[in-house]
Amino acid sequence: MFANVGKPTDAESSRAAYAFALFGTPRAEQLSASEARAAKSLLTSVAMLQRTSPRFPVVLLASPEWQAVTALMRRLEQLCVTPIRPPSIGQPRCTGKKLRWETLSLTYGKLGIWGLEQYASVLILDLDVAVVRNLDHVLLYMLRNPEVTELRSPAGCQAQPRWPAASSPSRGSCLEENRGLGACFNTGVWAVRPNNEAYGSLVRFLAGGSYPCGNGDQAAAHWFAWDRACERWAGADCVNATWRGLPHTYNLKY
Repeated sequence: MFANVGKPTDAESSRAAYAFALFGTPRAEQLSASEARAAKSLLTSVAMLQRTSPRFPVVLLASPEWQAVTALMRRLEQLCVTPIRPPSIGQPRCTGKKLRWETLSLTYGKLGIWGLEQYASVLILDLDVAVVRNLDHVLLYMLRNPEVTELRSPAGCQAQPRWPAASSPSRGSCLEENRGLGACFNTGVWAVRPNNEAYGSLVRFLAGGSYPCGNGDQAAAHWFAWDRACERWAGADCVNATWRGLPHTYNLKY
């Protein structure tokens, strides 16, 4: 899919971005142990990305409280990262068990990338992603193929149930059962084309609470994508033609 995509022009380089996200509202210089781990992981991931000489800018979705952590912001400035305040996704509500809710509820902030309309495309990366090769071709493909709204990473080797929102393994492969649907994807490496209409629909969807809590933002993204792709279950004929699969897998836990 990305063969001979070439390199971005100077004009194209300003129209897309790599993005990372820090969740929560830390207390300035008194980070908790988990917040300190997240900050260190962010610095490592960004440093690895920058070693690949990306031609697109790198931004960080971070609350004002995170942006007040001066030592971290100073280091990110050295790594040429621009902190931005993430678009609000309101107050998400979900149904069912809230497993690890204190942590997973914060991850919904990642979905604010749909509201970053200052960019024509955004590639968001989780903090545990190790980029070892240049990924500019992913963003460039999005820029040069305006009909594509998303590039999704498959869920890897994890067995998945038929319906997209569950986060626990079950019989059968998601990719086998949902041929072509892309219902089960991993938001750890995820390219989207920000759009205010889609962003507004997403905020309303999250507030509606009609989706299972599952594993935070990823479960919500699955159900939102499913609703947009299919009005009802229709087997392999129900395909949303505006997304493509990224030709790799992320986070092969299983």
